[in-house]
Amino acid sequence: MIASAEEGVSKPDPRIFEIALGRADCKAEHAVMIGDRIDNDVVPAKKMGMKTVWIRQGGRWVMAVTGTRAAARFHC
Repeated sequence: MIASAEEGVSKPDPRIFEIALGRADCKAEHAVMIGDRIDNDVVPAKKMGMKTVWIRQGGRWVMAVTGTRAAARFHC
């Protein structure tokens, strides 16, 4: 877990994702970003080559995003 307040950089700045990947010793293509905001979580992580999962707040669906389309929807 990376806290932007401690790092001095926040999403959607790609540096926060680079810090997290570096600490985890993980390549972007092997990582999954789980977030509730398309603009701050999903889009920047996807641009870095990460897989993403969008948690839609207030809804009953979790959308797994693998590119520009939803790959699966899971009822919660």
